Amino acid sequence: EFSKHGYYQFFFSKVADKYGIAGSDAIKIFLSASLIIFMWLSIKLLIFSISAFSLLKTNYKAVSIILAGLVGFVVSLLPAFFVNSYGKDAAGNFLFDGKYDMAQFVRGGIFILSVIACVFALYLIYDHKSIFVRSSMLVLISAWMIPVAYSFFYTGDYVYKQIVVPVWYDEVEKDFLKHRPKLMAMQGGLDTMNGSNYRGMILAQSAVHPWYCTGTRLDDGYVFLQRAQDRNMLFQRILDSSLALTVRKAAADSVRRLGVDCLVASPVTLPKFLFAQRDSIISAIPQTKWFYKFN
Repeated sequence: EFSKHGYYQFFFSKVADKYGIAGSDAIKIFLSASLIIFMWLSIKLLIFSISAFSLLKTNYKAVSIILAGLVGFVVSLLPAFFVNSYGKDAAGNFLFDGKYDMAQFVRGGIFILSVIACVFALYLIYDHKSIFVRSSMLVLISAWMIPVAYSFFYTGDYVYKQIVVPVWYDEVEKDFLKHRPKLMAMQGGLDTMNGSNYRGMILAQSAVHPWYCTGTRLDDGYVFLQRAQDRNMLFQRILDSSLALTVRKAAADSVRRLGVDCLVASPVTLPKFLFAQRDSIISAIPQTKWFYKFN
């Protein structure tokens, strides 16, 4: 759909709030967008400007490559300001929110600009006629890359800290090999809180599958199918001790009718599983540690 409030209005406003940029929505969007453009493009734009000025009269093809890359970037940037992407089925039911994926076009544009900038950086450092330009660009680009390299390799800002619990994954895999369930389910979205990391995705990568998909759609950019969100809400009713027992049993029947024959617990959700077991909704599968089944 076309909208006056595309993804980037939301994204840049959120960045402004995160770093304490005050003012109207227009000011916050302008300042945060300018900051991000400076971080991602300033050194590239400088390289392009000097290269284009140097080659304007001698190498039109090189200049056209620079212009094509910049035009492509601008074109890739525009849709996310006024287009929101959603998925619906044939009946018109909402399935997923894809507006966050609009940024993928811009990442592609930035990648292309980075490749072009690398080519022309080599030209400015090694092949430019002026020794002053060659020396200055070598110093400038090196100086620019020092904080980038420091941030990447030493501060850990770009390191994905995946906290996993190998013992649990090994035990679930052993339970799986013993029992071989037809369709498994576990509570999605909450097990990664408080430093924990118990994820069905990692198990699936170890050939522990198939899964009754339960995901959580969040406001900060994670995209999951609406169907997975609905399944997760339904699955949580089974483990929610604040609900009436009839509601929880009805949810269990709904999940079971979809073919789920195995529920997988984790150290985070185990207390909920034990509570559901005391209410005779589920029971432990013999000779397994983390597997449960519907009664």
